[in-house]
Amino acid sequence: MYEDKSKQLTRFLIPEGRKESRKRELLRLTDETERICRLHYNSQGTENDLIVSVSKDRLTVVCHKTSARSSYELKDAGNLDGVLTLLLDGISLPRTSCGDSPALLLSRQEFNEIRKKASSCSLSELSRRIEKATGDPGLSALFAKSFKSRHLTGELRICTKSGGGWSFHYASILADFSCGWLLRMSCGKEDWMSAAPVGKEQFCSAFLRWLLHLKPLVAR
Repeated sequence: MYEDKSKQLTRFLIPEGRKESRKRELLRLTDETERICRLHYNSQGTENDLIVSVSKDRLTVVCHKTSARSSYELKDAGNLDGVLTLLLDGISLPRTSCGDSPALLLSRQEFNEIRKKASSCSLSELSRRIEKATGDPGLSALFAKSFKSRHLTGELRICTKSGGGWSFHYASILADFSCGWLLRMSCGKEDWMSAAPVGKEQFCSAFLRWLLHLKPLVAR
């Protein structure tokens, strides 16, 4: 992989500017790499940090846990349950979604302001702030409750090869014991954010569809 492409990926996937071993991993990616995702989450006190890369016939996962580091190569597309267990088993989301309402929509700037003030305001005040930004009282109250009492937080940084370069996508997840949320946010100059209720089954299905989207993995 060319050096400038590696730097571009590194800036997006590892914005905290540390972990030299992670940067070396990105340098080892080949031109056959089609998609890369960093999934970093903290679920009920358990932290996991994974980089997943997908090429034409191989999926490679590098896990950086708080106490261990392991790497895996999965070549068999039939073992989808194993893929999901490896990547997502530790994410503590409710099994199903807490509702099928349309997503909350607001600007990324508005959300960042709400997030900064969330810890210092009451649940009712947080709910009012979110409702003012979104215009949805019912879903805003649910989201505020999950935000205040969350036991799961995580983020996904997804890179997909597009023409001669890469396209970047960012999402995060949070949940309390009754409701999980998938937050999608704009990258670059655009300014939008959506928050939709999501259960474990939905999240796993969506992640797997992305992971195997371009071509199925085949056994060698």
